Amino acid sequence: MPHGTTFRKCATAIEQQPLARCPTLSSDQLVFERLVFDKGDSTRLAGVVICSSDLDHDIGVFSAITGATSQLMTHRNPGVPEASVFLIGDARLSIAGSTEGEHAVQRGIERLVIEVADLEVTAQALDSAGANIERYENILLISRQWAGVMIEVRPRMIGDDNGFSAVDVVLDHVAILVDDVTAMAHRWAVITGGPSAHSGVHPLGTSIAARFLLGDKMIELLAPLPDLVSPLRTRLDRFGPGPLALALIAHDIDATVAAVSVVGARLIDQPPHIIVHPSDASGVPIQLTPRVQH
Repeated sequence: MPHGTTFRKCATAIEQQPLARCPTLSSDQLVFERLVFDKGDSTRLAGVVICSSDLDHDIGVFSAITGATSQLMTHRNPGVPEASVFLIGDARLSIAGSTEGEHAVQRGIERLVIEVADLEVTAQALDSAGANIERYENILLISRQWAGVMIEVRPRMIGDDNGFSAVDVVLDHVAILVDDVTAMAHRWAVITGGPSAHSGVHPLGTSIAARFLLGDKMIELLAPLPDLVSPLRTRLDRFGPGPLALALIAHDIDATVAAVSVVGARLIDQPPHIIVHPSDASGVPIQLTPRVQH
């Protein structure tokens, strides 16, 4: 199957629609109660770090996507000393060079940054759950093997939302491909301090999903349905678990698409979404989407 065709099918798996019951699954795999989360919840998705093997090209593409100019910033992130940072709403999108060492990432999402109200309480909960974590001053690093993606956990920065640029897009959610949604959802409940807001079979009928709401942003865990051949299954078998896509809400999707086209990035029409091809965005499928209700 051609690469573009496969990608088109994978991209549809992250559309935001209500999750549905599948009678072939046991009841412990499905949770249908919707939980109400305060938009000011103390745990929040504060940033995404993406590694690039071609910084000049990829910074140009992300400038077109965000409608912003990046700022070169020295990071306190262990392993990512410097990055070009786009301020999108109340979150940071950081583009850094390829990393080296035990957690090396050539291209793609290197980590998520999550802020919590009490770092020590979170650390104790992670220890009790058997998480693989590294400790630094005021930072915890949770391993990709344990959480599906490396996570940097740090204290919630009071007043840190002030001064952020109003740009063309804001961070909506990150989709993560996993082997077992039920097992991974238990781990993410420890990370976020609460259970998933939704879980069940995705409307497309090819995957099981669990969604964690962090204020107005979301983490979506996806796993292929057992014994079903699908693009998600092919991707999981080929590359293993890991970040699947990054979704951004475009305030004017037509204007954003026009700007991205000007810099030569390829686009895939997936109504109502537009996907920026991962080959042109540091290896990350970027879903441009109108505002959705999680």
